[in-house]
Amino acid sequence: METGTRARREGDSWVIRRNGEMAGVLPGGSSEQHILFCMKLAGSGRPIIQESHPAETLAELRERTGYGFCSGPNYWFGMALERGEWDEYGDFARCLESGRSYLYGNSVSPEAMARKKTALTREFALAARFCFDHPDVELSLEIRSGRSGNIVRDYRIRRRGEYVEIELPHHDAGGERGWITRDCKYRHLVNVD
Repeated sequence: METGTRARREGDSWVIRRNGEMAGVLPGGSSEQHILFCMKLAGSGRPIIQESHPAETLAELRERTGYGFCSGPNYWFGMALERGEWDEYGDFARCLESGRSYLYGNSVSPEAMARKKTALTREFALAARFCFDHPDVELSLEIRSGRSGNIVRDYRIRRRGEYVEIELPHHDAGGERGWITRDCKYRHLVNVD
């Protein structure tokens, strides 16, 4: 029986196996850094998200969503490369617990917090998946008012360890919002200011 974690090119994808069992599939255009990082995740038993048709390029993401996403470097990925691992809040359960403590205190149980989630729109699900597959990239999306042209939403989307953060640092209603997603289908609210 095969032991350890291995990545092998199969068709248009990279297949990662842990002890002979499939642990995940990455797009064929994944960087060597990302493949090695996902192998490390798989080796530790952490999840690697899979989807049959994720957007592989920023241009494809823009075309499929109709949004003008911009990209830049992901601060958290740079820090992870320097340390060889994600920071302590790169753990999904820890971030969810931190959000529960901040938003609700003891009035909501950890189990109830895990169930408090909303579906991502198709566009944000694709963007979250893109960031999961490209951990070195942070996406930004400005949504402007049709009337004034002013920015009314300014999203930041990036991978942080086992999950993707979707942040809305400022918006026309004021304040700030932060969500996390591990499956790129549902989001959990973890910050409101």
